[in-house]
Amino acid sequence: MPLGVALSGGLDSTLLLALAVEAEIPVHAFTVAESADDPELAVAERAAREAGVPHEVLLVPPAEQPGFFRDAVHAARAFVFNGRGVLGVPLYRAMAARGVSSAISGLGADEIYLASAVEPFLARVRADWAVEAELCGRPAFAPPADVPPRALAVELALRAAIPIEVPVAAAAGVSLSLPFLDDALIAAATSVPEEILRDKAPLRWLAARRGGVLAELATRRKLPRYAPVGHPAWAELFAELLAPPRLHALGLDPARVRALRDAWHRGGPDRDTLDRVLMKIASLSVLAAP
Repeated sequence: MPLGVALSGGLDSTLLLALAVEAEIPVHAFTVAESADDPELAVAERAAREAGVPHEVLLVPPAEQPGFFRDAVHAARAFVFNGRGVLGVPLYRAMAARGVSSAISGLGADEIYLASAVEPFLARVRADWAVEAELCGRPAFAPPADVPPRALAVELALRAAIPIEVPVAAAAGVSLSLPFLDDALIAAATSVPEEILRDKAPLRWLAARRGGVLAELATRRKLPRYAPVGHPAWAELFAELLAPPRLHALGLDPARVRALRDAWHRGGPDRDTLDRVLMKIASLSVLAAP
């Protein structure tokens, strides 16, 4: 039975694919893309072709993605706050349909190998917390004040990936491993100075030595993916899940949430924060429904 690889076309998943093939593990790669023009889809197709492994592409346009939100939340029994968690539903169902029962994903590499500087990442997270605290009286997660920034970034990676991705895969019948969030690897990575890891330098070094598409990815910047970013289909879902009766049942002020939705519709520099916060509230709405 092959090992499923969630192949995004980015550095991390492509490197995992190469390492699995080098270890002579039978592999079947799967890629979720929003359209045939997705800039990383061509990379994923080339990576699978160079590796000589079967590759299945799932096209899930933005208008269809909200339809998987409830299933993702019910599987995780937790906040689902980005599109990546939602797209795990069709991804792992496709794996199960092909007989795949075990899979790996590159989730967590960005945080462990410092794809971006720690402080700007934490600044974005704290912006989320500020909105949540204003709305709910406290953020969804409030760490102790004395947690070092790097340790906090790792904790957030664990909270973002494992409680969502692993149960979503399990709901489809797939046992998912996240190699970059392995305890031993995290301990090793966090024991060395940040400048050694910054911008995923060790992974880029490994990729450059392997040639082909990996050598190209070694110098390519990461592309942002899978956020709702104001798509009308998400607006419809938010209108349903954030309706006043549902918010009253959660103890939330509908007027405040409506103000957040209006700001989200208008766009602007804080839209990413509003994406995440509205998805968290929508998650609560799904979990509270009878």
